[in-house]
Amino acid sequence: MQNYLIAILLLLALWGITFLLRKDLRKALVWGGGAYVLLIVPVAFLVKALGKEAEVVSIKGTLLMFVVGGLAATAYEVFSPHKIQSTKKHHHIISIFVFLASYVAITFFLPWSPLWRTIASSVMGWLTIMIQRLDLLKASIAGAFAFLTVYVAGFLLYHMAVGEIAWNLKNLTAIAYPFPLKELLYALSLGLMWTPLYEYITGKSIA
Repeated sequence: MQNYLIAILLLLALWGITFLLRKDLRKALVWGGGAYVLLIVPVAFLVKALGKEAEVVSIKGTLLMFVVGGLAATAYEVFSPHKIQSTKKHHHIISIFVFLASYVAITFFLPWSPLWRTIASSVMGWLTIMIQRLDLLKASIAGAFAFLTVYVAGFLLYHMAVGEIAWNLKNLTAIAYPFPLKELLYALSLGLMWTPLYEYITGKSIA
């Protein structure tokens, strides 16, 4: 549990550095993290209330979601010269409902773990964004790989700090050493949806 906290603190440090150095991304950092928490925490309680098993969302888990959401929402701008710009485009929220509905539906009809549910729901949410805001396609793909880089770097720092891998490799069937394949897909899918989500909901663009 202590090592888990170290991993969170390392990612929090990346979040904090971004917040200090990029004033233009502060709103998106906070918004991205807050939106992720407000999506995942309620749906976890809903799944549990409907009689399906759900992991208890701890304070540490909530903090991790906040940090990860913020980094996913801003990784593209951090790694590129692009910036968030105001436009007259429409504000949209359908992607949020698609994400939530997909997660709940998968919980009831497929025997998938919470991580696989999140991956599939993120892809569904991203496809919804693309249908309504195809202009965000390039940014979402680039952002997915940018966030993957941040995610992998954070856990490599964790490995260097504590001298062990965060996952039990004996239980894995498909890995990209030292990361389980599902962890990499989680980072990619979250980046796909979360990179353009702020602009999608607020009617802004990345240029």
